[in-house]
Amino acid sequence: MPVLASGSLSYPASPVTFRDFHRMFPDDEACIDYLARWRWPEGFVCPRCDGSRAVRLRTRPLWQCSSCRRQTSVTAGTVLHRTKLPLTTWLYALWLMARRKVSISALQFARETGIASYKSAWGLLHKVRLVLSEGDEYPLDRGAVAIERISRPGRRSRAGSARLRAAPRVDKQTLQDFITTHVREGARVVTDGLGAYRWLTVSSAGFEHEAHPINGKYAVLESALPQVHLLFTNLKARLVGTFHGVSAQYLDRYLREYAYRFNRRRRDPGTFGFLARRMMRRAWTSHAALRPT
Repeated sequence: MPVLASGSLSYPASPVTFRDFHRMFPDDEACIDYLARWRWPEGFVCPRCDGSRAVRLRTRPLWQCSSCRRQTSVTAGTVLHRTKLPLTTWLYALWLMARRKVSISALQFARETGIASYKSAWGLLHKVRLVLSEGDEYPLDRGAVAIERISRPGRRSRAGSARLRAAPRVDKQTLQDFITTHVREGARVVTDGLGAYRWLTVSSAGFEHEAHPINGKYAVLESALPQVHLLFTNLKARLVGTFHGVSAQYLDRYLREYAYRFNRRRRDPGTFGFLARRMMRRAWTSHAALRPT
């Protein structure tokens, strides 16, 4: 039996094309090997005793710790915990998130993958969406409320990273929490003329503030905040065109996915691997917990 010891693994490559995906993941066995390299990049770690040596069983997709004899699957305790769907289907969903410019509805995903239950397809996609988030350690430092504006001497500014959040109301507290969480202190914050932004003009707020009163003229928003205008225009088109509308209780997840795709529109194809690593590190969520109470 093969022994998995500490230090024996390294980060695997990511599939770039659809042909790469099929070559790398012809069956669940290949998926298990790939996910194991993301879960234990420096070698096996037993969840019970922290042992660093294990034997891969031949008859079942399990690793048996050489110290305490506990048997562990690569998906145990992760986003994929107790899944009854093929791992190839999970990784295909991951590939779609990482490589496609637009999202996919649960109905279309079920048709493409042959999943018989819409509920199962819906749950899988929402579990994947839970790993799509931006860390607070990377705040925006040149932006408006939702999107960075990167200035280039002699050239038109371009859009940087975006942060989106669904909120039940637009008031001072909501906007203050959002800005202080996602924008680096000292940055110039460009907004419309909404009164809820007035706190930004106080020096103790820690930001520079540039306000552009809209006065009911939509064209002002387009000229003063072009990246924000374009982002929300495209977002609305995606939500309506792909999902035919989104319920308010799930909106934040779709915003998280959109921002994640937007922020990585120029990134290398390694995004697939980053998402695989997140799936291996994030705890399992039950299907019932995916639906807000």
